[in-house]
Amino acid sequence: MAMDNRVVEALGLAYYARATAAPDQARAQAQSGFAIASFLAGGIVGAGILSGAGTLPIAVRVAAAVAVALWIVTALLYARAVGEPIRLDAAEQPDAEAFVRKVLENAAAERDAVDAKRRRAYLVSVAAAAFTALAAVLGLLIRDGEKHATILLTPAGSASVEALCGSRVTELTAS
Repeated sequence: MAMDNRVVEALGLAYYARATAAPDQARAQAQSGFAIASFLAGGIVGAGILSGAGTLPIAVRVAAAVAVALWIVTALLYARAVGEPIRLDAAEQPDAEAFVRKVLENAAAERDAVDAKRRRAYLVSVAAAAFTALAAVLGLLIRDGEKHATILLTPAGSASVEALCGSRVTELTAS
């Protein structure tokens, strides 16, 4: 059974439009990845500044620094996937059929190149997420540098505590 030429033409136009738009779709996905990675890197840095990261144990600071570095690399790799030009074959074609074939080949090559760059950025983002989680877990588990202190109260201080708490103490202990 022969297919109506209008059906073939409609399918061809639809396929051609999708195939030639594929590189732009891959770039849009990479741009989304860039935005997310940039947000996470900024969030981690901001949280570190607000939480007083300088007082954290060295293992936590190292893991957090590696995480931030990896998030920045991830953002750069996604930016590269979005913005770096792809070298395509622009040779003149002998006829319309060869031209269409070359356009489709170039679109596929461009999509594949952008996807390869996106995959690299994704793999680095997995490592960044792992180091982010590691820094968080270490921050919860390591209690490096806890200080214990005892404050000896003067008679006036002891009287103030007794007035507030109802019991007489001569020293306060805390950690």
